[in-house]
Amino acid sequence: MLFNYGLMGSLLVQVYHYYGSFPNDRTVTKAIVYSLFLLELTQTGIMSYFAYTIFGSGYGNLEVFDKSALEWFPVCILGSRIAGIVQLFYAYRL
Repeated sequence: MLFNYGLMGSLLVQVYHYYGSFPNDRTVTKAIVYSLFLLELTQTGIMSYFAYTIFGSGYGNLEVFDKSALEWFPVCILGSRIAGIVQLFYAYRL
């Protein structure tokens, strides 16, 4: 998770520089960049919640693994959507 937080900080700086450096970009491009940032922020938030639930408040309690049933969502669903949007945008730019 610590590495993920570092990458999230790097992404935040990149989005901030994009906002300042390219104010005249098309609205579609801006929407893609900002929506990807929000999806990444959502994914990091959900994963942080699960990490706290399993390793923080539920440390040593094996029943915590049965209660949390949505670990697949940020990795499988959000991760594949984010990767798909990025790859389609790169393909469009090429």
